[in-house]
Amino acid sequence: MKKNWLSYICMAVLLSGVLSSCNESSFLDLKDPNHFTGDNFWKNKADAESALAAAYSPIKYQMYGYFGAFDGWLNLNGRGDDIFTITNEEPGMWAIANFQNSPTTGNDPYGALFTGVQRANVVLRYIDNVPTTGITEEDRSMIKGEALFLRGYQYFLLVNNYKEVPLRIIPSNEDEPNKPAASEAVLWKQAEDDLTEAIKCNLPVTRVADEKGRIEKGAAIAMLAKVYLTQHKYPEAKAQLDLLLKAPYYPGRYNLMENFAENFTTAKENNEESVFELQYSSDGDLTWGNESGINLGSSIPQFIDPVNSGGWAKIMPTSFIVGQFISEERPAGADTKFDKRMYPSLFFNPEALGDVVKNESWYGGNYSMEKLWEGNAGKMAGGAPTFSMGDGKFLLKKYTAYYVNDEAADNMGNKEGKANNVRVMRFAEVLLMYAEACAKTNDVTGANYALKLIRERAGLADKTFTQDQLMDQIEHQCLLEFFGEGHRFDDLKRWYTTNEIKTILKANDKQGADNFQEQVLSDSNRRIEQQLCNATNRFMEIIFPITYNRKIMKKIYALLFVSLLLFIGYSCEDGSLSHGDVYIPDPVEESDEDDGFATEPTTTSVVRMSIGEGHQHQMIDGFGCGFAEWSHRIWNNNHRDAVMADLFGDNGLKLNIFRGEVFPHYQDDVTGEIEFGMDRNFNLPADEPKYMNNYWFKYHGAECAEQVQLGQMWLVDYLSRKHKSMKYMFSVWSPPKKWKDKDSNSGGSLKAIHYEDYANYLIDFVKEYEKKFGINIYGLSPTNEPDNTFTAWSTCKWTPEQLADFSHNTFRKSLDAAGYNDKKIIMGECSSWWKASYSSFLTASNQFFKKCLESEASLANDNVIAAGHGYSMSNLDNILPFDEAVNANIPVWMTENCDNLKRSEDWNDAMKWARNFHYYLAQANVNAYIWWAGARPCSTTGENLIQLEEAIPGTTYYRVPRYYTYGQFTRFIEAGSHRVDVEAIPSEEDQFPAELLMSAYVKDNTYTIVLVNSSEKESFSTLVEIEGKSFQNMIAYTSSEDVKWQRKKINPSLSGLRSITVPKLSVVTVTGKIKDIAAE
Repeated sequence: MKKNWLSYICMAVLLSGVLSSCNESSFLDLKDPNHFTGDNFWKNKADAESALAAAYSPIKYQMYGYFGAFDGWLNLNGRGDDIFTITNEEPGMWAIANFQNSPTTGNDPYGALFTGVQRANVVLRYIDNVPTTGITEEDRSMIKGEALFLRGYQYFLLVNNYKEVPLRIIPSNEDEPNKPAASEAVLWKQAEDDLTEAIKCNLPVTRVADEKGRIEKGAAIAMLAKVYLTQHKYPEAKAQLDLLLKAPYYPGRYNLMENFAENFTTAKENNEESVFELQYSSDGDLTWGNESGINLGSSIPQFIDPVNSGGWAKIMPTSFIVGQFISEERPAGADTKFDKRMYPSLFFNPEALGDVVKNESWYGGNYSMEKLWEGNAGKMAGGAPTFSMGDGKFLLKKYTAYYVNDEAADNMGNKEGKANNVRVMRFAEVLLMYAEACAKTNDVTGANYALKLIRERAGLADKTFTQDQLMDQIEHQCLLEFFGEGHRFDDLKRWYTTNEIKTILKANDKQGADNFQEQVLSDSNRRIEQQLCNATNRFMEIIFPITYNRKIMKKIYALLFVSLLLFIGYSCEDGSLSHGDVYIPDPVEESDEDDGFATEPTTTSVVRMSIGEGHQHQMIDGFGCGFAEWSHRIWNNNHRDAVMADLFGDNGLKLNIFRGEVFPHYQDDVTGEIEFGMDRNFNLPADEPKYMNNYWFKYHGAECAEQVQLGQMWLVDYLSRKHKSMKYMFSVWSPPKKWKDKDSNSGGSLKAIHYEDYANYLIDFVKEYEKKFGINIYGLSPTNEPDNTFTAWSTCKWTPEQLADFSHNTFRKSLDAAGYNDKKIIMGECSSWWKASYSSFLTASNQFFKKCLESEASLANDNVIAAGHGYSMSNLDNILPFDEAVNANIPVWMTENCDNLKRSEDWNDAMKWARNFHYYLAQANVNAYIWWAGARPCSTTGENLIQLEEAIPGTTYYRVPRYYTYGQFTRFIEAGSHRVDVEAIPSEEDQFPAELLMSAYVKDNTYTIVLVNSSEKESFSTLVEIEGKSFQNMIAYTSSEDVKWQRKKINPSLSGLRSITVPKLSVVTVTGKIKDIAAE
């Protein structure tokens, strides 16, 4: 297990929220800056370094950072002519590699870069607040230098990739909110100035072992040189690089590793060739893609490595790069035939090329080249490069875990495979930048000196190049040295014009080369040679907290374009639907009343509602979503007001039930005292420094207690002010552990002697929340998933008999005595609804509640609600009623459901959930349906309706498709409605798809019909009728893959008939007013 400062500080922040050691001499003993108040933070070196550690994180986000596996690594490499992106393997990535991307293609690391800038700004803003008694001036200067480097480097990446972006050099909450984009010249100057000032600071030349990964002075010098070189400021670049080619840097701190391969394995990380290296770790669990840091490893091997070794093999070397590697053979008698860098860079059979090197196997001898090639056959079948060299088999090797003795070393679960650092800059790049700067300033001797070192390490013959030959050789060496490291496209940009790049790409058979072209801004007609993301218009809302305006966003997206020279522009951090590519209704101003006549329908099939006696079923209490431990993730998002409006507002889902949590960490772990802390200030900005980077890791751990509690308070305060009719329910995952038979929030049972204590604790919670926010809590659930105590999160075991005893004999009596007769006791909430199909140790909710009633029949008179969760219910036939509850006139609520196993964000997933919603309402007869997580980041599961950005503060979010199918129910079925009968009556001429599902609802004179058409082939039209009544008006709302909540008025024909069309794979909701036939 590697031990370096960055992996440990990040892991510590993630796992514990605060490191309590007082040893300020070690960067491992730090406090989390997000956990403390302003009164006790920025007091010493440890505080400052903890804030600094947060600034290092965004650029290396595992999936969506600039060097993250998905948004960064695949796209950095895929644009070059040295890498082939497997055809249609990853549509967004393939589009980028083929220069066919659009504003909604895939993801973009823009937000991660600005998150890094913001965090660096926070450090620079507050570092001088640390008193001299808490930090030496040398350490203050060192921390400033690191923050300046991080800000300057990320502005370099921003201007180099996006050209014009807003310039912020103070925290965004202190800066103007709608800041225009700065010019390129200003941004380049800022990058230069930051790096220049960083060099002047007290950055060390060499770091001690436990500080490896932190910025050194040489890194700042090298990065400043790169900034100059990219702008073709060759004399300035050369002056900086000259410094690095003399002591104490070279010889001294830097050198080339003799064995090129050791730059890309875990054994020799942070070596003498490393100038700037991103730290990854094997710590954390075995999941992937969680930007909150549950997995601190790198996902690069998972995405790029061979299938047999556990990878996804999404990219391959091109025939062009293989040809370049074998274009120059080594001198006779050498131990390899070709450039020594070829062997760690590519999987191949040397013997097939007439090499003296023997064919080998990797991954502990488990896989030969033949086995790796065969494993990738399925990936390559749809389109892959062909090779005329040797036996025609070549695969990418660099940054794979080939050196690990494991058959699945590249899988996300392999700790060593995922622990490999990313080398952002190596000393080899310093040498080749120096050669380039020398070549451009006619210093032939200097350029040859650097090239000699590079070629010598590669085992190539000693050659001297003329001025005319230098750049060709430098370009060739850059290609081979940095193959598979994401350099190639940026190098081409620096060396050539747009037309020249296109010619080169076509000559080297780069996929999509014909698509490569300039773009022109349609609104200003400015010519550009690189991609320009108009950051002023496009990203200000995403990155910085300003008022959300849906109409403006639509216009902005209409103006967006993508250059085919650089990174594409994306609106969302986790690429699927964006705010601009779906129909979102603005406040409806037009009348719902009939305003004309439709043509006579040709269909003769009928959907008919019946609302009279005998046709009425359960009353609907409403729809909602849960927050619990994810409340702080909305609170930490700069668009939190817009997210809440999307969930609860009139133009959103119009949810009327809030499910929160009575947290176990109200109990102080040290004193055992219980404190709800209602006097704390929760009205804090999303990027409040005290709470930035305080990611949630331990389920309900005290480490994140304050942020979770404050987040829930903010949510309830928001709803109390804007939605007066909200139903609030709160569930308990675990009572305070001091009353349990196990000293832990996870597992154990509540001791019967503490039943009264627990009841009073819940009543105190009600009193505190209702007093603070002026709300009326609708119901309390004494236990969440009483059957599921085999998990890491907070739990408490209850048998049905125990829960029935507590609820009837203690809790109900205590509530009534306190004057809370109206409070519902919500009971059950087991993991599965009707049949626990995936685990024998779990109890189905219906069976659990049945046993509760059998144990205590008087519960039927105790104002209770029967509740369950919907996990493992893939068989829709098992979504059945709670007969015992229904017979006792007890309402039944679905209080938690989602896909906790698989993340899917396509329309098929949305339709799957539409069927689920229907079955719970129309077959299980539930009175309420509550989705698990209204909004949260999800990387591997489908738990949310709105995807939040992993970074804190969050700067982006988007609605996943199931949000819209849920809205087809929640927006139109009012609380207080009753479900009524509806039937589909086909005619001989017009049949309904077999997959059609329908349900109907009535409240007073308002009706709603929801039609779910899961047919992949059949759309249909039908008449709509209501037995014994007539329609006063009719509006149809449609959601499909193409439209979302699309509104259409359905006027009657002259004969009074109304017909609707239901597309395939769609949900259509028909709603309006009813009138008596006599009233016509």
